[in-house]
Amino acid sequence: MPGSVSSVLLAHAPEFRERVLTELYLKQPETRLLFPARAEDAHKHLVFALTYLLDSKPDEDLVANLAREHRAFGLTTELAHAGFDIISRTIHQFCSELPHQQVYEADQHLAWIRDTMIAALEAHIAQQPELSYGTVVDVQRRARRITVIRLECPVPPRYLPGQYFSVSSPLIRGQWQHLAPAIPANDGGFIEFHLSDAPELAGLAVSQPGDQWYFGPPHGSLSISGENDILMVAQGTGLAPLKAMVLEMLATGNSVRTHVYFGAEYPGELYDLAGLWSVAATAPWLAVTPVVEKPADEWWVAGTEHSRPPRGLHLQQVGTLADVVTSWGSWGDRDVLIAGEPEWAFAMRKRMRTAGTPRKNIQVLAL
Repeated sequence: MPGSVSSVLLAHAPEFRERVLTELYLKQPETRLLFPARAEDAHKHLVFALTYLLDSKPDEDLVANLAREHRAFGLTTELAHAGFDIISRTIHQFCSELPHQQVYEADQHLAWIRDTMIAALEAHIAQQPELSYGTVVDVQRRARRITVIRLECPVPPRYLPGQYFSVSSPLIRGQWQHLAPAIPANDGGFIEFHLSDAPELAGLAVSQPGDQWYFGPPHGSLSISGENDILMVAQGTGLAPLKAMVLEMLATGNSVRTHVYFGAEYPGELYDLAGLWSVAATAPWLAVTPVVEKPADEWWVAGTEHSRPPRGLHLQQVGTLADVVTSWGSWGDRDVLIAGEPEWAFAMRKRMRTAGTPRKNIQVLAL
């Protein structure tokens, strides 16, 4: 059960959030640029996150990770001090009728959260003084609903293939979207993202060379054990993290037999098929099977040469990925990696489980 302070905050969540942000904007006007333009979208999970922390046992790792996450928003120690002072005062205003001891205990816990977060923030800033960002250098419309964007970063971001970032840009001020790099981390600082036509990605999809994107710390644990052969199942731009893993195996030589099923609604939306097949031509351990739900493009699909297989190859299968992949059995001897939009990805996992794939063998990255 939530503590009494948390109960009051949750009961007045919209008013509490509005009062905190109003005072923050008044005393630190520059913070208005760190949040979405629409007021209702700004820090909308503030009360949930705050009450969760107040009601939980001290967790230094969790708070330190929050500090690193907020650094991506441009958080400084000065802003952190100001923000916590405002939150503390606002708690007192809303909880003035509660017993003193309850408010005092919340104060003590909040002070610990503040000190822990600021210490982690200082350590992170010392290690990486500048925010992680990149400049768009190339934009390719691979199909009407798919865009590939490449950036160059002055400080090469470090991540593992299969992980994802929270990404933002002045184009979507204060909003952050989850995207997985399609190439492994490299010393040149180049990074590539694949964007679908999801409404929340529209602002990023219209990027032009010269635009800047900002990155939070990497997340995700999609990985390869190296002990079993691999089955990768990607729907649409879910290919990105799996492609990064394939390229990492190619670069390091730490490869195992891998079969990639790459699916889309239309053939023209197999937007990186030519690239996958060029990798497979040099990697005897890699097999690629394209799967489409409809055998021919509608006029508006606008596929490019990137979706066309080399002359003489006719491996394309028609159907859903779930039907085609499970028609070959359970794949019980493989590590299974599934990547795509959440609803599809979890439905695919369910079909694999129904087909007999052991739960422990399946990993999902749903973005």
